[in-house]
Amino acid sequence: MNTLIAGQFIDIGSVSMCNTADSLYVDLATTGNWWLQAASIYVGALTNMPQTPNGNPKVEHFPYQQSYSPEKKTTRFAIPLAGLPSCFIVAVHAEARKIVNGQLVQSETAWGQGGNLPGSSWAMAAEFCPQVCVNCEFSTTATTLKAEGKQICGQVLVTNDEDSIYVTYKMMTGWKLRKIQLYIGSYGSMPLDLSGNPSFTSFPEIRVFNTAIGGSVTVAYSLDDLPSNYIIAAHAETERLIDGLQILVESAWGFGTPFINATTWGWTIPYSTQLCN
Repeated sequence: MNTLIAGQFIDIGSVSMCNTADSLYVDLATTGNWWLQAASIYVGALTNMPQTPNGNPKVEHFPYQQSYSPEKKTTRFAIPLAGLPSCFIVAVHAEARKIVNGQLVQSETAWGQGGNLPGSSWAMAAEFCPQVCVNCEFSTTATTLKAEGKQICGQVLVTNDEDSIYVTYKMMTGWKLRKIQLYIGSYGSMPLDLSGNPSFTSFPEIRVFNTAIGGSVTVAYSLDDLPSNYIIAAHAETERLIDGLQILVESAWGFGTPFINATTWGWTIPYSTQLCN
């Protein structure tokens, strides 16, 4: 995973690359108040990259182009491997916008982190050598579970196989789960209340435990009908003992990207389905 850098110095997200036997997948994801307006990718030998006479990349001639209206937090490019050399460069260019409370406050050009390209610009490209997939191995993404927006009470672990995505709530010692509420899908389809805040009581996956439980709980959710890039909103009602006597009940969210245009605290976790042939 490489950093997506805007304006030469601003970390606004990430660029991830993986491959199957037939295709290269390039995933872009922004963080915070940054959004993608457009993205362009060149894949291949450096000598074949569209360039100006002085060697700067001609982004407008990159073969893979996408634009977004409205802007997006995540996107995926699927690029055939046929005809590509055993190792090649991947140049990822993006137009990014910083939007705060619905207002545009900054626009920047962004590049996926890598080695410097020829020419006088700050353009970069990463080298990629496709991996041979023998046995499917899916990695696990981990983030913290924070109670009342500040205290770490556990972790949220996310992975997938060919059929399902798995979200695990793993509690720290002394913390227990009373309820979990989980939403997986596009941000625009997440249930909201009348104030525009995520309505976790209306999330499609809800589990209530008659007796609070410690340890870990895993929810399996079908990948059917999910896009390749989406968000996970993982809410929980937790409890812990204070001085071994008083039970304190607290709300918790899996840590990630802050809610958009919301008046309540909490986060969503960006995720891209892992692929393997």
